[in-house]
Amino acid sequence: MKRLYSYESDTFNYFCFTWNIDRVDILVNMESFEKFQAEFELLLENQSLPIRFYEHLKAFHDFFMQENSKMNLMGPGAVQKIWSEHFYDCLIGFKLMDLAPQKRFIDLGTGGGFPGILLKIFQPELQLTLVESRGKKAAFLERALLHLGLKNAVVLQEGIENISKNPKFRSQFDGITARALAELEQLIQWTRPLLKPAGKAYFYKSDSWEIEIKNPKSRETIDAQDISHHGLGRKLILYKPKAWEFLNQYNL
Repeated sequence: MKRLYSYESDTFNYFCFTWNIDRVDILVNMESFEKFQAEFELLLENQSLPIRFYEHLKAFHDFFMQENSKMNLMGPGAVQKIWSEHFYDCLIGFKLMDLAPQKRFIDLGTGGGFPGILLKIFQPELQLTLVESRGKKAAFLERALLHLGLKNAVVLQEGIENISKNPKFRSQFDGITARALAELEQLIQWTRPLLKPAGKAYFYKSDSWEIEIKNPKSRETIDAQDISHHGLGRKLILYKPKAWEFLNQYNL
C-alpha cells in the first residue's frame, strides 16, 4: 500500500446550516462559478457559507482544469458541465450526511476529487482518507490537497478490495462515500467491514439504482433519498449495516 499524502489538522468552524430543497431546480444554466454560487446559495435558508468555502471551490476548479489539460482527468463533454454535474451534484448530497467535526470519513475511488476533495472543502475538520488505485489520479489528489492547503487528510494508492480486507481499517470509519464507482451490492460488500457500528455509507446513484439490488436483505439496510437536480434523476443511497451483519462479519 502506497501512502502518498498526510498532514495534521488546523482548527476550522463547522458549517451548520439548513437547506431549502424547494429551490433546487430554479436556475438551469449554471456553467460558471458565479451562476453556481448564486444557485447553491438558494439551497441555504437565512445563512451563507464563509467566503473561504467559495474561494476553495473556485481554486479547486481552476487547479482541476489546469491539470486536466495535461492529464485528461475528465472528458470534454463532462468538463463542459462540471459545475452542475459534478460540483453541485456532490454538494447537494452533503445535506444528508453526518459531517460533524472530527468524524472519520473515507472516500472510495476518489478519481478526480468528486466527492472527496469537495467533502474536505465543505467540512475541513473531517479526518479524511481518499482511496484511488490509479497512480496518475492518486498523484493528482496529493497535489490538489497541497495546493488548497487542506489538512488532516491522507491519500492511499490502493485497490478498494484490498482496503476492505485489511484488518487495519476494520470498523474505523464513521462515514464512507462513493460516486460512480460500482453496483450497490459490491459497494455494500466493500464498505461493511470498514464502518463503525454506528457508521453510515453514502452512495451517489441514478434513479435506476434498484436494479442493482439482487439480495432482498440488502434492501433492509438502505434508504434512498432524492437529490435530483437540473433534469438529472439522482439518488443518495444511505447504507447502515444491521446488527446481524456485524455479527456475521465477526462470526458471532
